[in-house]
Amino acid sequence: MYKKFDISGRPDIADRWDSFRAYEIYRYAEVLLIYAEASARANGGTATGDAIVALNQIKRRAAGLPYDVANPSVDVTTATADQIMLEKAWELAGEAKRWWDLVRTETVAAVNARRDPKEDVKLAIPVSQISWKHYIAPIPYSALTNSDLVQNPEGFKAQ
Repeated sequence: MYKKFDISGRPDIADRWDSFRAYEIYRYAEVLLIYAEASARANGGTATGDAIVALNQIKRRAAGLPYDVANPSVDVTTATADQIMLEKAWELAGEAKRWWDLVRTETVAAVNARRDPKEDVKLAIPVSQISWKHYIAPIPYSALTNSDLVQNPEGFKAQ
């Protein structure tokens, strides 16, 4: 499993996948990657400047190098938003963040289509059936009351 997960330090609790440490909502690495991706998307899809500095900090730390010392073996001089999203997927693996990035970028079907066909995991929705309707979320009830808004009729449907 991933080294970043910590089994409880109590010796009387065996085989428990929890600990007494705080649960991180956002890690600094995630903030840097969000910034780098947003900067790239705002710059026509390519990150430059401070966004590359942020991305390189993550790449260096992941390689076990000092994050604040340039290293040509891992540093990049440019990166696309998609490359940054892939780096974010590796950095945050197992932290329940990837799904929301795939939905936000409407790439669930494309990413699932690249899965190894030998992988024996049943999907809730077959890749061939994923459509734009799966990206539409419900409008909150509080926003619907006292307004002319109607619930997303073509997308979200309560099952």
